[in-house]
Amino acid sequence: MKRRNRLVQILLFIVTFGMYGIYWFYATSKEMVEYKRLAGSPILWTILLFIPFGSFFSCWKHGKAIVEVTDSKYPFFLIYVLWLLFNPAVWLLTRIELNKLAEE
Repeated sequence: MKRRNRLVQILLFIVTFGMYGIYWFYATSKEMVEYKRLAGSPILWTILLFIPFGSFFSCWKHGKAIVEVTDSKYPFFLIYVLWLLFNPAVWLLTRIELNKLAEE
């Protein structure tokens, strides 16, 4: 896991007009898949973000990966609903949990 500074990430989101978010989604998906040896393709999940209704599947898979990495610390339903309604909350939660793993 790579430790990332939240302030730097916020600045990158702003400076790149949100394009960093695409990279962030791919990078965190890849880290979680490799860390827990999960089935799935982070590249496919990222591509599906741009396809109508495909983004629901991408958020589903990313949410499942978060649940696996955190050993079910958060209920999947909560993460998935946050993805759909207020995704900055998922970004923050994911970043906090991945930074904890990076420090171990």
